[in-house]
Amino acid sequence: MVYVLLKLAPGMKIVNIITICTCYGLIMASFFHSLNLAKREHHISLKDVKNEVPHGYRIRFLLSILYYFCIVDWIVGFEFIQWAYIPENILFNVLGIALMTLTTSLFWRTSISLGSNYHGPMKLHTRHELVKTGSYRVIRHAAYLAFSLFHISLFLITNNYILLLSGLIMSIYINHFRIRTEEKLLTERFGQEYAEYKKMTGKYLPVLFK
Repeated sequence: MVYVLLKLAPGMKIVNIITICTCYGLIMASFFHSLNLAKREHHISLKDVKNEVPHGYRIRFLLSILYYFCIVDWIVGFEFIQWAYIPENILFNVLGIALMTLTTSLFWRTSISLGSNYHGPMKLHTRHELVKTGSYRVIRHAAYLAFSLFHISLFLITNNYILLLSGLIMSIYINHFRIRTEEKLLTERFGQEYAEYKKMTGKYLPVLFK
């Protein structure tokens, strides 16, 4: 097994780049799929998505500069930040590809389940429904879980811990504000129904013992 992986190593970077570009493209497609459904049903726009948390867009923008610089540095091989890389591990690469593939699938499952209920700003639509199908049958915040897992998978593929740190900081910051506000809004709108839903589901992981 180790011999086979070592033989594959020289071509792994090409596979890694193709995997990242393909999965990222599919994830963005799932986002715009949800946005278009919401736009037709509830008339929201891409501009509305910026207004998600106080100062959240500016913080995400600053972190994104560092984040995408690291990605370009890894793809092109400039090695401007060589100190940010851990020793290359092909097993990490294989695990990263598998995790990114699963994460992309989770993004699409959440997008399909949400349908037109997606909303950029932290508020509910007038005809908002409590989604309890697909991934949301067992996890309340499946999309945010997928968001965090994507950054972990990217780290496993690139071996760049700055990507991991900047990605997870974005995830934790945005998720903290959004989840707290969304759960408050859903509780106010759906009351007992949402309270019962919370008992049957986990925030990020399925509840094993109910």
